[in-house]
Amino acid sequence: MLMITPEGMKLVRAALAGWNGRTKPAPITLAGPQPRKPKAKRVTEAYRRALIEQTIAIMRKGEPSVFAFEGFMRHGIRSGLCLRGWSWREADDVAADVVGTALARLGAKRPTWQQAQPEWTQEGVLLIDRERCVNCGWQLPDGHRKYCSSRCANSMKGKAYRRFVAEQMEAVYADAP
Repeated sequence: MLMITPEGMKLVRAALAGWNGRTKPAPITLAGPQPRKPKAKRVTEAYRRALIEQTIAIMRKGEPSVFAFEGFMRHGIRSGLCLRGWSWREADDVAADVVGTALARLGAKRPTWQQAQPEWTQEGVLLIDRERCVNCGWQLPDGHRKYCSSRCANSMKGKAYRRFVAEQMEAVYADAP
């Protein structure tokens, strides 16, 4: 059930006080001055260079490509700036700029959609038809291509996620003093 606080009820009564039933009630406004919009913050060039160098050092360790830690790095930079009082939009713009510059300096080239698929080997090569589950080795039921059940598929996704998080932590803390 929705509850109205006593302060909220005072605002409603004040807004309805001058209403005669024929016109719209006066808009409810909060007392006191409205907060000012903060000025757009800027990153110093030295700080930006340091962020880019650290990002390059971490992204270079990504496996199978430098794109492995792209989202992780963007999130980390953005959340760090937000904790320092930046707005989300400004922090995201700076994080995107830093990660994009780092990828450009690494010479990263994005793969095509086809190349980014887990089953991709080469153009023109047929995929091997599996007879056994990738996770447990059990015979695949009809209609299943890779896993014998959703349980095996989720198990493999969990293993891949845990391995990825371990690689992230290793990449971040490997150079820590």
